Amino acid sequence: MKQVKITIWMAAVVLATTACEKEETEKVLNDNQVKQEVVAEDLMSEIDLLADEAIDLQLGLEKSANVGEGYFIGDCPSVTFDKNATPQKITIDFGASCTGADGVLRSGKIIITSSHFANKTVDRSITFENFTSAETSIDGNISKSITLDIENHSRTAEINEDIEITFQDNSQLTRKATLTREWLLGLPLPADDITNTWGKVVTTFTDGTTITKTIAEATPLHFKLLCMQLVSGIATFDNGNRTWKIDYGNGECDNEATVTVNGVSKIIQLKH
Repeated sequence: MKQVKITIWMAAVVLATTACEKEETEKVLNDNQVKQEVVAEDLMSEIDLLADEAIDLQLGLEKSANVGEGYFIGDCPSVTFDKNATPQKITIDFGASCTGADGVLRSGKIIITSSHFANKTVDRSITFENFTSAETSIDGNISKSITLDIENHSRTAEINEDIEITFQDNSQLTRKATLTREWLLGLPLPADDITNTWGKVVTTFTDGTTITKTIAEATPLHFKLLCMQLVSGIATFDNGNRTWKIDYGNGECDNEATVTVNGVSKIIQLKH
């Protein structure tokens, strides 16, 4: 009888522990702030690709200097290049409404400045003017120190972000990041472009909650232009009370990622 009682007690402990782990996983999965942080990461990759394609088109590095020939921007926005300004300036103006080649509705402006866009090693800054993407507004500054590797068709940027994002429900987050992003130029088509990103991101929400995200260089976040999504890589998170990780997959454009808390995993859908 004593052995039976011990066995029942142990089973109860295991069930209770499993239930707690599942509950903790559900807390993460149902946490709107966590979901918003995932969207923010996707948006920053999107901004990077928009800016770089506009620059390449203006410098004649794509097949045409016509924005309409782009694989990401599409045939509307208006892109202007002020070569005589100090610093030089490229403005991507989406106007009041512009649907990109990726089907995303945008408005406002992305403004990119640099001492000289054509240099192999160069500093760039990205700012925003009333810019929205899919009705999510973005403000702040992104600074990049870029080194081009023409032989290997790649460029690497050391990035600092100080960004504020406002969502459709008027909730907000601020994002301060120190990252390294490697851009591998697509061959034979720019649509095959990919980026790999690693580093640290601190996200603070309106209620003061702070989430620290760490991305190891060995498992960088891999963003594929072809499907406009993060498709692989692992990010670990800590909000002071709990930790979790998100695994973005094996490189497939499947619109999914896996959240794991206390060894319990569940699949979530990404932004698009």
